[in-house]
Amino acid sequence: MQKKTSARRNHSAADMDIQRRSMEAVPRWALALCAVMLVLSFAIRQIGLDISSPINRIMSAHAVRIESQSATGQTSTPEEMQALRKELNALQKRVKKLEVWSHKPAHKH
Repeated sequence: MQKKTSARRNHSAADMDIQRRSMEAVPRWALALCAVMLVLSFAIRQIGLDISSPINRIMSAHAVRIESQSATGQTSTPEEMQALRKELNALQKRVKKLEVWSHKPAHKH
């Protein structure tokens, strides 16, 4: 005689299967990193340090910068654009030199 399994028990088994498969999909180094971060957060909390305020300020500053960039349509700062222009000019010069050097010499008959 077979036991009847309740719908709740079947649902619970399905949840456990999903949890097991998701844990198998996560790389071991990611789990180790999460464990280290968890232990570190417990240690910081036990010491009594409050690091949430500085972290919140940093994240708020990033959010404000992202919002202002999206509002103005600007994706890079002027300093970044200037550095990119310099790098582009240098690369263009190198490519031109390589084009000259890479051509085969004329064959003399």
